[in-house]
Amino acid sequence: PYNNELLEGRKQRPWSENVLIFRDGRWTVLELPGLPGVTVTGMAHSANVALGERLLARPLPHPAGADTDAIQLLLFHGSRDNINIPARKLRTIPFTDTELASQGFDYAAIGHYHDCAFITGHSGRIVGAYSGCPAGRGLDEEGDKYVLIGEVTRQAGESHVTLEKVRLDTRSVRRIDVSCFGATHRDAIVRRIEEAISVREPSSADMLQVRLTGRIAPGIDARLPEGLFEDKYFHVSFDTSLLKPDYNLDRYRAENLRTAEARFAREMLKRIDAETDPSRRRLLENALYYGLDALIQKEVSPRYEDSSS
Repeated sequence: PYNNELLEGRKQRPWSENVLIFRDGRWTVLELPGLPGVTVTGMAHSANVALGERLLARPLPHPAGADTDAIQLLLFHGSRDNINIPARKLRTIPFTDTELASQGFDYAAIGHYHDCAFITGHSGRIVGAYSGCPAGRGLDEEGDKYVLIGEVTRQAGESHVTLEKVRLDTRSVRRIDVSCFGATHRDAIVRRIEEAISVREPSSADMLQVRLTGRIAPGIDARLPEGLFEDKYFHVSFDTSLLKPDYNLDRYRAENLRTAEARFAREMLKRIDAETDPSRRRLLENALYYGLDALIQKEVSPRYEDSSS
């Protein structure tokens, strides 16, 4: 999307001349036309490949001979230390808050994570921020999303930064966890979902991902009525993959039990205990429950996978 030649080949409009794009993986200082005294130091995040070097552990380039009241901005994709890395995100250009503050820039606009976060120095001054994405791109990106509108000034060698979070999207993704432990029929599960949603008070414009957890009585058909709650919210999906039947698995480990379901369960439990890959282990657990459903309940229905996937 940042390649003008590619855009022109697709008969799409190229970027206008006032948009300056970092095109390689080296730190570069750009001066902004029409804004004397303002520079941006940055580098391209041009491939989905992690950069493990702590590039902010050593001084970054600054404009030569800059005025003491010139505004110097930093722009890069990086992974802030000591926070949980979102799923499917690479750790790239890792840095600490102290390393960022020591670089001496007036403000750092940082990308890579899709949640908004402010970074402050020892004095409490904002030294940088992740704006996050302006709208959730999937059901795994929950909560309110923003763009940042701010002001950066510099006087007598001192920087001052003010930021305001502005919502552009009227809807948000809301994940709602519902414990179904001990539920003995489907209507009880529906009532628990209603209660959990009412506590969270989502907007009618929101997208809800309801995740059911816990163990329920064996034989309950946990498939929810089609279109449940869709007249109240923009979108509703249900994840039943963490909902398991309350089978007493420990009893099946006893070798003196010779029933078909006990022999099947023992073999599956051995495979599960030996499996180290989480996705493979989950697949084996689902197979165990489906098998017990077939042997004991005489019925098998889809219920142990994520229904939104």
